[in-house]
Amino acid sequence: MRSNEDFFNDMYRETIRPLRSYARKHSCHPDFVDDILQEVYLEAFRHIQILRTHENCIGWLYKTAAYKTLKFNKNYYTSAARETVYEESEAENLVPISEEPAIVRFGEYRAVLSPEEYDLLLKKYRDGFPYRELAKITHTSVSGSRTRLCRIVKKLREHL
Repeated sequence: MRSNEDFFNDMYRETIRPLRSYARKHSCHPDFVDDILQEVYLEAFRHIQILRTHENCIGWLYKTAAYKTLKFNKNYYTSAARETVYEESEAENLVPISEEPAIVRFGEYRAVLSPEEYDLLLKKYRDGFPYRELAKITHTSVSGSRTRLCRIVKKLREHL
Protein backbone atom coordinates (compact mmCIF):
# COMPACT_ATOMS: atom_id res chain seq x y z
CA MET A 1 0.00 0.00 0.00
CA ARG A 2 1.32 3.44 -0.94
CA SER A 3 2.00 6.03 1.70
CA ASN A 4 -0.15 9.14 2.05
CA GLU A 5 2.74 11.25 0.78
CA ASP A 6 3.11 9.16 -2.41
CA PHE A 7 -0.63 9.27 -3.00
CA PHE A 8 -0.69 13.05 -2.54
CA ASN A 9 2.32 13.60 -4.83
CA ASP A 10 0.79 11.45 -7.58
CA MET A 11 -2.54 13.24 -7.26
CA TYR A 12 -0.78 16.61 -7.36
CA ARG A 13 1.18 15.77 -10.52
CA GLU A 14 -1.97 14.49 -12.20
CA THR A 15 -4.20 17.45 -11.35
CA ILE A 16 -2.06 20.59 -11.06
CA ARG A 17 -2.32 21.68 -14.71
CA PRO A 18 -6.07 21.22 -15.15
CA LEU A 19 -6.81 22.78 -11.75
CA ARG A 20 -4.56 25.76 -12.57
CA SER A 21 -6.49 26.23 -15.79
CA TYR A 22 -9.80 25.96 -13.93
CA ALA A 23 -8.73 28.49 -11.28
CA ARG A 24 -7.40 30.90 -13.92
CA LYS A 25 -10.69 30.72 -15.82
CA HIS A 26 -12.96 31.28 -12.81
CA SER A 27 -10.91 33.67 -10.72
CA CYS A 28 -11.67 37.38 -10.90
CA HIS A 29 -7.99 38.25 -10.58
CA PRO A 30 -4.98 36.39 -12.04
CA ASP A 31 -2.92 36.91 -8.88
CA PHE A 32 -5.32 34.65 -6.96
CA VAL A 33 -4.62 31.49 -8.96
CA ASP A 34 -1.63 30.34 -6.92
CA ASP A 35 -3.35 31.22 -3.65
CA ILE A 36 -6.44 29.26 -4.66
CA LEU A 37 -4.36 26.23 -5.62
CA GLN A 38 -2.42 26.40 -2.38
CA GLU A 39 -5.69 26.42 -0.42
CA VAL A 40 -7.07 23.50 -2.45
CA TYR A 41 -4.02 21.30 -1.98
CA LEU A 42 -3.73 22.22 1.69
CA GLU A 43 -7.34 21.12 2.13
CA ALA A 44 -6.58 17.95 0.19
CA PHE A 45 -3.62 17.18 2.42
CA ARG A 46 -5.71 17.75 5.53
CA HIS A 47 -8.29 15.26 4.22
CA ILE A 48 -5.89 12.77 2.63
CA GLN A 49 -7.51 9.80 4.40
CA ILE A 50 -10.90 10.70 2.93
CA LEU A 51 -9.41 11.26 -0.52
CA ARG A 52 -7.65 7.90 -0.54
CA THR A 53 -11.00 6.12 -0.32
CA HIS A 54 -13.14 8.70 -2.13
CA GLU A 55 -14.83 7.42 -5.28
CA ASN A 56 -13.96 10.59 -7.24
CA CYS A 57 -11.02 12.40 -5.66
CA ILE A 58 -10.47 14.59 -8.74
CA GLY A 59 -14.08 15.74 -8.57
CA TRP A 60 -13.53 16.48 -4.87
CA LEU A 61 -10.57 18.68 -5.80
CA TYR A 62 -12.57 20.55 -8.45
CA LYS A 63 -15.44 21.14 -6.04
CA THR A 64 -12.99 22.42 -3.43
CA ALA A 65 -11.41 24.68 -6.08
CA ALA A 66 -14.85 26.06 -6.94
CA TYR A 67 -15.54 26.94 -3.30
CA LYS A 68 -12.10 28.46 -2.77
CA THR A 69 -12.44 30.52 -5.97
CA LEU A 70 -15.82 31.86 -4.89
CA LYS A 71 -14.34 32.74 -1.49
CA PHE A 72 -11.42 34.65 -3.04
CA ASN A 73 -13.71 36.43 -5.53
CA LYS A 74 -16.11 37.46 -2.78
CA ASN A 75 -13.28 38.75 -0.58
CA TYR A 76 -11.85 40.68 -3.53
CA TYR A 77 -15.13 42.45 -4.33
CA THR A 78 -15.86 43.11 -0.65
CA SER A 79 -12.48 44.73 -0.11
CA ALA A 80 -12.83 46.69 -3.37
CA ALA A 81 -16.14 48.08 -2.12
CA ARG A 82 -14.57 49.14 1.19
CA GLU A 83 -11.62 50.79 -0.53
CA THR A 84 -13.83 52.74 -2.93
CA VAL A 85 -15.10 55.72 -0.97
CA TYR A 86 -16.97 58.50 -2.73
CA GLU A 87 -18.22 61.81 -1.53
CA GLU A 88 -22.01 62.04 -1.68
CA SER A 89 -21.90 64.45 -4.61
CA GLU A 90 -19.56 62.13 -6.53
CA ALA A 91 -21.71 59.08 -5.81
CA GLU A 92 -24.78 60.76 -7.30
CA ASN A 93 -22.96 61.39 -10.58
CA LEU A 94 -21.33 57.96 -10.76
CA VAL A 95 -22.40 56.17 -13.94
CA PRO A 96 -21.12 52.70 -14.80
CA ILE A 97 -19.15 52.81 -18.02
CA SER A 98 -18.04 49.18 -18.26
CA GLU A 99 -19.90 45.91 -18.62
CA GLU A 100 -19.53 45.33 -14.88
CA PRO A 101 -21.44 47.83 -12.75
CA ALA A 102 -19.62 49.69 -10.00
CA ILE A 103 -19.82 47.78 -6.73
CA VAL A 104 -20.77 50.90 -4.77
CA ARG A 105 -24.05 51.31 -6.62
CA PHE A 106 -25.65 48.03 -5.57
CA GLY A 107 -27.88 49.85 -3.09
CA GLU A 108 -29.31 52.05 -5.84
CA TYR A 109 -29.80 49.07 -8.13
CA ARG A 110 -32.33 47.50 -5.76
CA ALA A 111 -34.84 50.27 -6.54
CA VAL A 112 -34.60 49.74 -10.29
CA LEU A 113 -34.41 45.94 -10.55
CA SER A 114 -36.82 43.18 -9.65
CA PRO A 115 -35.69 40.96 -6.75
CA GLU A 116 -34.70 38.17 -9.17
CA GLU A 117 -32.67 40.53 -11.35
CA TYR A 118 -30.98 42.08 -8.31
CA ASP A 119 -30.10 38.64 -6.91
CA LEU A 120 -28.63 37.56 -10.26
CA LEU A 121 -26.60 40.77 -10.50
CA LEU A 122 -25.16 40.25 -7.02
CA LYS A 123 -24.29 36.63 -7.71
CA LYS A 124 -22.35 37.59 -10.82
CA TYR A 125 -20.59 40.80 -9.88
CA ARG A 126 -20.28 40.62 -6.09
CA ASP A 127 -19.94 36.89 -5.48
CA GLY A 128 -18.12 36.08 -8.73
CA PHE A 129 -20.31 33.22 -9.93
CA PRO A 130 -19.35 32.04 -13.42
CA TYR A 131 -22.01 32.10 -16.15
CA ARG A 132 -22.24 28.30 -16.02
CA GLU A 133 -23.32 28.41 -12.36
CA LEU A 134 -25.78 31.23 -13.06
CA ALA A 135 -27.27 29.17 -15.88
CA LYS A 136 -27.90 26.31 -13.44
CA ILE A 137 -29.51 28.66 -10.92
CA THR A 138 -31.79 30.32 -13.48
CA HIS A 139 -32.47 27.08 -15.39
CA THR A 140 -31.26 28.60 -18.67
CA SER A 141 -28.32 28.10 -20.99
CA VAL A 142 -24.97 29.82 -20.48
CA SER A 143 -25.70 32.21 -23.34
CA GLY A 144 -29.15 32.83 -21.85
CA SER A 145 -27.65 33.86 -18.52
CA ARG A 146 -25.19 36.16 -20.32
CA THR A 147 -28.01 37.75 -22.29
CA ARG A 148 -30.09 38.22 -19.17
CA LEU A 149 -27.21 39.97 -17.39
CA CYS A 150 -26.59 42.19 -20.43
CA ARG A 151 -30.24 43.22 -20.33
CA ILE A 152 -30.02 43.94 -16.60
CA VAL A 153 -26.95 46.16 -17.13
CA LYS A 154 -28.71 47.92 -20.02
CA LYS A 155 -31.76 48.51 -17.82
CA LEU A 156 -29.54 50.01 -15.13
CA ARG A 157 -27.84 52.32 -17.59
CA GLU A 158 -31.18 53.58 -18.84
CA HIS A 159 -32.57 54.26 -15.36
CA LEU A 160 -29.52 55.58 -13.56
